[in-house]
Amino acid sequence: MSFSARPPQAPTSTGSRRPSPLLLTIIAVLALVALFVVFAQIYTEVLWFQQLERFDVFATEWVAKGALFAIGFVLMAAPLWFMLFHAHRTRPTITPSNPREENLDRYREAVEPLRRTLTYAIPAVIGLLGGVALSAAWQDALLLLNGVPFGETDPQFSNDVGLYVFTLPMVNILIDFLGMIALLSFVASIVAHYLFGGVRPRETRGFDITRSARIQLATVLAVLVLIQAARLFLSRFGTLTDDSGLVTGATYTDVNAALPAMLIVSIAALLVAALVFSTAYFKSFRLTAISLGMLLVLGGVAVVGFPAAMQQFQVNPSQQSLESEYIQRHLEATRSAYGIDDVDVIPYTPSTQGES
Repeated sequence: MSFSARPPQAPTSTGSRRPSPLLLTIIAVLALVALFVVFAQIYTEVLWFQQLERFDVFATEWVAKGALFAIGFVLMAAPLWFMLFHAHRTRPTITPSNPREENLDRYREAVEPLRRTLTYAIPAVIGLLGGVALSAAWQDALLLLNGVPFGETDPQFSNDVGLYVFTLPMVNILIDFLGMIALLSFVASIVAHYLFGGVRPRETRGFDITRSARIQLATVLAVLVLIQAARLFLSRFGTLTDDSGLVTGATYTDVNAALPAMLIVSIAALLVAALVFSTAYFKSFRLTAISLGMLLVLGGVAVVGFPAAMQQFQVNPSQQSLESEYIQRHLEATRSAYGIDDVDVIPYTPSTQGES
């Protein structure tokens, strides 16, 4: 009894399939429609400003948006790219020594063909988002560049009022933007070092961290803490324009509890940042974890808990007497803003008896 051999089969192609021409056509048409809508909107604005003979206003707006977009893109993309690039360049040569590392090694092998593309694509995409976000603050940027003094000072810090109108809005935006950059850089550093072996899981519990990974993580985390310290310090000036209290501006609780607490916590954050940076030269992040935990507790108690307790148990029962000074500040600032601070106030005593 004989069996006929199965005829050989033609090898199947393992290459990637080319995208459908219909899909490419749809994408191209949608892109052209989007570009046409954007062009029509911009061209309409150009004609409008030219008709009003104020094309310089349009040009100033778009130059400011373009400059902020470029600055935001570079500030966001460059640190992220460097974090990914440095994590790969300083990766250790390791051999999997436990099942956890063997599983992780499979992910490394899967990511390696796309590593170079992702190293540039991820920072570029996030950089575009950062540029768009920062370009939205073009009015605040122009206020910062064209600020002038008011010639009047605030009653709390003795700063010129122009600081709160022209300078602080853009400075706060930049601080928040830098904080987001530092946070994303820290996350990117952790993920990159974990994938490339700078942070390796142990067989039982915990992680082994190489010296280069430890220096990078500690440095980025220290910068993040420094930025938060600056943000908290600048928040003290924001209390003068806060309208969540009884009146707009600093209230009794702000002046006697929140402002001192913010100053203390911001100084403590500077010390914690120094401790975090010092862990770059130690083999343990225990000091970093303890100092960050204490800072969070101090911030929660001093900045949130203590002012809330003062407001509830001391201010609310005697609000009229304790807030009288700060209500008067609010009234004086309002009169000055409306240009009626030089009006003479004449007391009037009503009478129920008419003249004979």
